[in-house]
Amino acid sequence: MFKKNIDFLKKHPVYKKIMSQPFSKSKFVKAQEKSLLNLLKKENTNLYDQYTKLNSSRQKFMFTLEHTNNLHSNIVAIEKKLTSSQKKEIVDAGIETIAMILGMPKSFINDVFEKIDWHSKSIDNINLKKISKPIRLVELDQLNPQRKKILLNLISKRLTHNLIIQGHSIDFFYRTIDLFSDKIDSISHGLSKLYKTFSVMGELNQIAVDEIPSGMDIRPDMSNVNLNILKNKFNERIFKANVSAINFPSLYQEIIKGVYEALMHEGMPTKEKLGESEKIFHNVTSNDYMEFIEFKYGPETSKKFHSFLDSFVSKFGETLKSEFYIKGYDKNYLNNNFIKTLLYKEFSKLSPRKTAYFMSRLLDNKINNKIYSYFLNEIKRSW
Repeated sequence: MFKKNIDFLKKHPVYKKIMSQPFSKSKFVKAQEKSLLNLLKKENTNLYDQYTKLNSSRQKFMFTLEHTNNLHSNIVAIEKKLTSSQKKEIVDAGIETIAMILGMPKSFINDVFEKIDWHSKSIDNINLKKISKPIRLVELDQLNPQRKKILLNLISKRLTHNLIIQGHSIDFFYRTIDLFSDKIDSISHGLSKLYKTFSVMGELNQIAVDEIPSGMDIRPDMSNVNLNILKNKFNERIFKANVSAINFPSLYQEIIKGVYEALMHEGMPTKEKLGESEKIFHNVTSNDYMEFIEFKYGPETSKKFHSFLDSFVSKFGETLKSEFYIKGYDKNYLNNNFIKTLLYKEFSKLSPRKTAYFMSRLLDNKINNKIYSYFLNEIKRSW
């Protein structure tokens, strides 16, 4: 079944590009490692020097695992002393920063979440879970050919979204945490540095090896985001998320993921559309193995997408501002940041085939006037 899983990803129009090279030579993984090491050198030169002297992938995996656990223990020792109001101050500062970068009201982000649970548990008190590698694609064989084709297209689109959302939660974390580090450090001196170092070591651990070493596939359940689509009195779909994590850096990334899930949920299939295939859809698109893959390839994929949106808004900003104003958005919020944020929502509405076409061109660095026009026309078509 594991081979079948790999074959599926190799046929996926986006994954086959990012996984075309052997793991050890992957330009996506190497670029992410380089980016993380630049951050580590800035935050902790001692760990940086030790890491860069390691030769094998397994050595890197074991080294980063040990230090991630040690750093988490240091974080928990501090966080357990924080009052509820101090924790709320840090969470509020994070949400305010997200709102500022996205150019949207803080109330929108607050409305996304039903519950934010930051419980600061030690590794010894965390539930352990086994990383299950195979995606249960075998269940797809139970469907008739037509239904299977439709479901595979929806799965393909969701896996592309996952790359962007997971990758962007990592990239966004490092681009923004310094913006409210003063608030964090005013509550506990040096805590923001500890947060960043923990996150860097954790992500270096995720990208250290192609496969989880034998005997190391039991991991602490460090964070979680549960998504719910509710209906309001007008029968409109309302997105809600519950997030939980064992420390603030993990929580902050889950909050970021929740916000982007909310932005892009409109393009996801409804329970009604999935019908009896809903369980299969979630088994294939949401599992530990895919998260393992997304940590490796998501950040660089999302950077390419975000970079495209930067140039797209620079090129068509005034046109987009007029169009979004006509759609009913408050012109006081229609700055470039908010327009870029809204484009995540518009991108999610593309069909599976068009999502694959666009992202394939993006990953091939084939960004030209034809692609700009294509994206603009597809957005207008959805309006």
